[in-house]
Amino acid sequence: MKTTYFLALLLVFASCQSKISMKEYPKTEKKEVIDTYFGVELVDNYRWLEDDMSAETADWVKRQNVTTQSYLAQIPYRQKLADRLTTLMDFERVGAPFDE
Repeated sequence: MKTTYFLALLLVFASCQSKISMKEYPKTEKKEVIDTYFGVELVDNYRWLEDDMSAETADWVKRQNVTTQSYLAQIPYRQKLADRLTTLMDFERVGAPFDE
């Protein structure tokens, strides 16, 4: 049953791929930073992205998320898949006993 469901889902995904258009990702700025370790120069063009508290990085993440979400929103069976996964994962859970 599970294998059949998975194969059906895979076929639906494959047939929908041609209908989904991929957008261009926003340009990621390169800022040249060169570090020297043991006499070897290493270029790190994306070091600025490591500062996750900067407004510049936050803007980059926001633009990436907009692009990703617009792509995911085009998937016609996405909600049906989410509903099915919720159904499969929504069951009573029982843990180990504990003292109160």
